[in-house]
Amino acid sequence: MKVPTYTAQSDVTNRTGQTPLRVQANVNAATQAISAQGEFFQQAQRTSLTFLEQETKLQRATELAALENNFAARLQEHSLTAMDNQNPTSMMTNWNNSVKRTLNDLGRDIDDPVVRRRFIASASNDILTGRLNIMKQARANRIDQSLATHLQKVNILKKQAYNGNSIERMKALRELYGSPEIDTGDAAFKSPAVTGVFQRMENLGLISAAKRVELETDTRVEMESGEIYQDLNAAAVSGNPDHADQIVDNLANPDQYPNVLGSARNSLLNKAISLRDSLEDDTIAKKKAQLELTNKQIIATQKANNLDLTVRLSMQEENPGGFTGERVTIKDIDDLGKSGGLNANNYNALKTRLMEGGPDQSNGQVMFDLRQDIDDAKDKNDLDEIRRDLPTFIANKSITTTDAATILKEIDGAETKTPRALKIKEQRLALKRILGVGSDGLVPSLNAVDRVNSTFVVNDALNTYSDLVNNQNVDPEEAYNYLARNYRNQTPFQSQFGKVEFLAPTSFVMKMVKRLPDGPMIDDDYDKILKAINESRLAPRIQDEEETTLNLIRELKARGQQNNTVNENTFGTN
Repeated sequence: MKVPTYTAQSDVTNRTGQTPLRVQANVNAATQAISAQGEFFQQAQRTSLTFLEQETKLQRATELAALENNFAARLQEHSLTAMDNQNPTSMMTNWNNSVKRTLNDLGRDIDDPVVRRRFIASASNDILTGRLNIMKQARANRIDQSLATHLQKVNILKKQAYNGNSIERMKALRELYGSPEIDTGDAAFKSPAVTGVFQRMENLGLISAAKRVELETDTRVEMESGEIYQDLNAAAVSGNPDHADQIVDNLANPDQYPNVLGSARNSLLNKAISLRDSLEDDTIAKKKAQLELTNKQIIATQKANNLDLTVRLSMQEENPGGFTGERVTIKDIDDLGKSGGLNANNYNALKTRLMEGGPDQSNGQVMFDLRQDIDDAKDKNDLDEIRRDLPTFIANKSITTTDAATILKEIDGAETKTPRALKIKEQRLALKRILGVGSDGLVPSLNAVDRVNSTFVVNDALNTYSDLVNNQNVDPEEAYNYLARNYRNQTPFQSQFGKVEFLAPTSFVMKMVKRLPDGPMIDDDYDKILKAINESRLAPRIQDEEETTLNLIRELKARGQQNNTVNENTFGTN
């Protein structure tokens, strides 16, 4: 068959397409061409539809995945927020509301109904899973809160059992452990059964049966241990070792505190034993301290009474006819002796002195030695020994009661160790050095008579010093300076009056006395010197000492003791 040849038209023409065919048309060929074209279009349409379907699926899958991812993230946020809420009711409500809002917000923007349907189905599954988790957490929170409430109740009941009275304690124990019904036969007094708090916790599913037994046992141990500690504290407060000993006996008895076992019981037993032993030691120490205090009080009372009687007796002896104070009687001494207000030595010495009398002047050496012992004393025991020896010197008439009172005051001053007492001792030692007393406590002299005479002078200076600082409250340094100046006049004083037994007067008095004629001192001369003393710059208390010295000089002149006319055997006899 010859194939037709077609000429292509390349230029624009005004000829139409209805040009007659030059050859005869083939109907089958035309039909086949049209059919092939239709199949092509159908294939293209199917391809387009397939492509569109795939694009739609992809787009829907992508949109759905994005929605699911967003919802999952938001759902996780809501779940975390809900977990932070400890209220089981509000956490569920808040979670539901938050999820609902999120679902509505995301679904509002979905145009594709297929995507909407699939998203809601997927979200429903996620919501169901999330709600189950939240419900579990809410349940766990409810259990925790209920458990905490019940445990708090347990603590309250424990405190009632610890601190309450007997009725409160019994009620607390019933609530803790429960009690069966008690039928007393009287309906008005019928006691219903009580379910213990631990059993209620088990019934509510808060704890297991094993945990209930454990809590009950631990609580019983704690209660019994607490009771023991309360008893120990009470025993410690009472200070009575018998109370602690009773606790020891209870712990040694297995029927007492049956729930406290093993090392816990041994530990409490050791505490009770230690407390008992400690309280016994404290009791002994307190009794010893009380005895020492009582003895100190007795000794202090005896010292005060002895000093009071000695001072009064000395004033009584110095002014036998003119004493106006309360006189010391045998009855006074006996009453104090019987009541323990005086020790035996002081009682005997004072009674002997009152009944037999005593010397008018102390033994100079004894007084000197006593003061030396006071200065050499290292502690209170040494001073107490001097105080104990003093009654012997009173009883054997070696010292006067006046000097005994002075020595007692000096002992008390040395015992206090106050700054003033230390200063008094310091200045007294300095005065003794000025008076010629050696480091060995002896007064150097060429012979025994001179030593006795010098001892009298030293004692007079020391007695005056003691009176000024102890009785007249004169400054120790001022008293030292006054007596040291007077001692410098001792040599010219003795050159005129012989071996006198008292300290020389101050300088201006010494000059006025030296100008007096031999023989007794007339009243005019006495008044002139006394006036000079009273108008001097000396302190009033020191003026009194000068007046005393002037009176002694007047007595010397009245006896004619001048220009070494004194009998040397007069000194040292008392």
